[in-house]
Amino acid sequence: GGNSVCFSLNMFLINSGQAWDAARKYILFGMLKDEKGEIVGADSEVYETLGIGEQIGGPLEDLTGPALNNFIKFVALVSFVSSGVYDLLPGKSWPWGLLQIAINFILVSFFKWGVAWAVNMIEGLLRRRRERIEYEEGTLMLKEMEAKDREIEERLRLQDGGDEEAPLS
Repeated sequence: GGNSVCFSLNMFLINSGQAWDAARKYILFGMLKDEKGEIVGADSEVYETLGIGEQIGGPLEDLTGPALNNFIKFVALVSFVSSGVYDLLPGKSWPWGLLQIAINFILVSFFKWGVAWAVNMIEGLLRRRRERIEYEEGTLMLKEMEAKDREIEERLRLQDGGDEEAPLS
């Protein structure tokens, strides 16, 4: 089943990418005519609108579709390697099916929430490390002093009641 779905999706993505590219080339070579019978060329608004054909069609045709070929090979390899686990009749192999469902649920959950949690933890670790280095080098204190100076200048400017900059003395 997985191979059939991947193959169908693969063909759909490649063909849709080629359709985007073909529509753009159709106008580029002057093969499209408007309702007045005039040729719509590369200097028209329609051609500019189809500029998205390069942005969508190219990746679909060149990257996304062929990338699914690797997934098809992966599914075939997993099926081949795990074929000894399953019997022809479901009487003995149904626990393996339930285990597969549980594993899939765990993997989907991990990729939905676990990766985000891991990224947040790594970002927090790097932020704390950067703050520690800034503290050790004294740059954190300089940033705090600059922020305090800006705050004082802003207060002085507001007290003077004007938009001109008040010198800090």
